Amino acid sequence: VAIPRVTYPVVLSLSPLFQQTLPEVCNVPGRYAIRIHAGNRAEESEGCILVGDAVGDVDGDGPDDVLQSQYALGVVIERLKGHLATGVVWLVVT
Repeated sequence: VAIPRVTYPVVLSLSPLFQQTLPEVCNVPGRYAIRIHAGNRAEESEGCILVGDAVGDVDGDGPDDVLQSQYALGVVIERLKGHLATGVVWLVVT
């Protein structure tokens, strides 16, 4: 189920599941531990947000996979660090 179309604060925090610091989307109604993380397919997420630089076909089932995800996650984290140093970061879900 998609998260409601609202604006959410984002923080960097340690993910117990991934054992690394990841962006966390806060205050999602009825949900917790919504992370922004790397992954290629929907099955690699239980409601979290996967990031990438392109969409394509990783596993032969059609062009709906997220590509260059590790790289994109690094970019997102570095940008968040810079912005969080000066204030709150908001994610707008549309």
